[in-house]
Order: sequence, then structure tokens, then C-alpha cells
Amino acid sequence: MNLDAKKTGHPVPTSSAAFTLVEVLVTVSILAVLATLSLTTISKMRDRADFSAATSNLRQVGAAMHMYSGENNGYLPGPLWTGQSPWYSKGDTGSLGYYLWRYLGEEKPEWWSQQVEVMTLPAYAREVPNLDAPVLVMNNSIQLRDGSTANPWGYPDRQDPYKMIRLQDLGQEGAWAMQDVDQTSTMVSSGAGWYSRLPEEPLHHPKRATLYFDGRVEALSIE
Repeated sequence: MNLDAKKTGHPVPTSSAAFTLVEVLVTVSILAVLATLSLTTISKMRDRADFSAATSNLRQVGAAMHMYSGENNGYLPGPLWTGQSPWYSKGDTGSLGYYLWRYLGEEKPEWWSQQVEVMTLPAYAREVPNLDAPVLVMNNSIQLRDGSTANPWGYPDRQDPYKMIRLQDLGQEGAWAMQDVDQTSTMVSSGAGWYSRLPEEPLHHPKRATLYFDGRVEALSIE
């Protein structure tokens, strides 16, 4: 018994720092909920930042594409591979960087691989850390007046690219030109050697960052 109890003859309640099991469980549950909410918020903020960076980068690529066309008799850069990685070199004339390097502030192509910074999208870099798969897919199938389709970018050793004015004549200047790529893209063949290295799902689900031939960059909803 403490001294105060001896003086009054009545026991004095003593304080306790111990928690009951229920209190501990409630506290842990609250912390878990707060942690989940924080992670969800951080994830959403990161996704928005990733998409904003992707659209900004594509605008730069679009501006470079139009500058190239203006200095090359109206032709689109190409002929190009359908899947475009962020790498280019003197020996890879099917890469977008081979044609646009000067307009994107990159170095002149050499015989070794060089990286186009604006084609290395943040979300892509996390999914494909080795950067050894395409980051963009080119629209290789625009509608012609007779109902058939054609590849406006051409294809190495097969077909030259179109002129911008031809797209206008076909009413296709508003068609999409390129967008971020994954295994669900309809423009990608599962037989491609790099297919398995692509992200399994869209980088910015439920949309893709998309550049149009007229220079617009928009979020194209995934059907």
C-alpha cells in the first residue's frame, strides 16, 4: 500500500501504462488502414506523374517528326520498324532515333548504341529496366480510300515512308502515329523476338499515351 493510502485509510488507484489486447489490435488496424491509404495515394500520384512525363516526351517527338518532315521534302521519318526502342545507331536505319536525333538534341549516330532520352518513358524504364524492348509502337495500318490499309512509315528494305501531304489527301492526318506499347497492343505480333520482354499490361492503364500525325498528344482509351 502506498503512503497516501496509509494516511487516509483508503486505497488510492494506481495508473497503469499497459494496453489491453483489444486496444493493441485496434491501434494496429488503424495504422494498417492509414498505411494502405498512403500507399494508394502515392501510387496514384506516381501514375499521374508517369503519364504526364510520357505525354510531354511524345510532344517533343511529334515536334521533331514535323521538323524532320519540313526539311525532307515532306516525308515522314523512315522507313521504320513497327516496334521502336529508345536506342539508335549508324547501322540501324529502321530506328526513329536515327532520323530524329538532331531534332531531339541527341548526338550524331555512331556504330554503337545510343539512347534517345525522351523515348525512355518513366513507367517503361521500371517495367523494362534493361531497356531491351520497344517502348513505342508505330501505326502501320492506316485506312486508304479503297478500303485497304497501308503502312505510312514504310518498312526497311521494303517500302518508303509517306509524305505528310499524302496523309492529308487520304484524310488521315488526324490518325494516331505512335503510342506506348505492351503485349496487349493489336499492332504487335506475339512472334516478335522481343514480345516476351514487353510489359504484360498497358503502362498507363486504362489508357495509352498517343501521338497523332497532326502533332496532338492524347490519352487513347483502351477498348
